[in-house]
Amino acid sequence: CSRFSTDFSLEDLLLLGLPGKRLQTWHGCSGDARPDTEQVALVCPQEPLVTTMIWGWDRPWSSRKIINCRMEKAVPSGLWHEALRERRCLLPASAWWEKDSRSKKTWWKFSAPGKFFFLAGLFEILRGIPRFSLLTRPAEKTVLSVHPRMPVPFSQSQGLRWIRGECSFPEALDMATTSSLPLVKEPVPLHRNFSERQKNLFSPIQHEKEEEAP
Repeated sequence: CSRFSTDFSLEDLLLLGLPGKRLQTWHGCSGDARPDTEQVALVCPQEPLVTTMIWGWDRPWSSRKIINCRMEKAVPSGLWHEALRERRCLLPASAWWEKDSRSKKTWWKFSAPGKFFFLAGLFEILRGIPRFSLLTRPAEKTVLSVHPRMPVPFSQSQGLRWIRGECSFPEALDMATTSSLPLVKEPVPLHRNFSERQKNLFSPIQHEKEEEAP
C-alpha cells in the first residue's frame, strides 16, 4: 500500500473517548497520506494516546523508505518480530488505493462502513523521530483480483485491543491474520479532468520486494 486517505476530522478521532488521549501539533497533509509525510497515529504505551508519526522507516540496505512490512516476516526469527511484539500502532484511514495490474489507467478504492477504520502499523523511534510502516498480509478475495497484498484493517474496537500491551505477540499475530471488515471496492479511472489533488493520490506502488531486505 503506498496511498491511503485520512479524510476524517480530528474531532471524529478524539470522540473515541480514549483515556489519556493527547494530540501533538499535526503538520500532516489532510486527506492524502503519502510516504515520508507526518500522519496521525494511535499508540498505547500504558493507555491509548493520539500522536503523530512519519510514514516510512530508514534502513541501510534499502535506498527507499520501508513503507510496508510483510506479516510473514514478523515470526520469531523474522525482521519485524520485535516491532510486532512491542511497537504496534494504528493509522486511522477512510480508504486505501491499489493500482489495477491489468489496466494502467484504473485504480481501485477500498473503504469500509463508517467514517473511518484503522490500518495496523509498526513503529520505531530513530534519532528522536517516530516513524511507522504499514503491516501487510496476503490479500483477501475482495482485493486479490487487483493486488496480491493488502494492509491489515481493523474496526475501532479491534484496533484498540490490538495495540494494548496485554495483547500478547501470538494474539496480535492471530488478530492481524484473521481481522476482517466488509470492504467496499470501487474503480477510480484516471482522466484529464482530475484535479491536481486527485492526481497526487495516484502513483506507482513501491513493490515490497524492493523495500525489504534481500
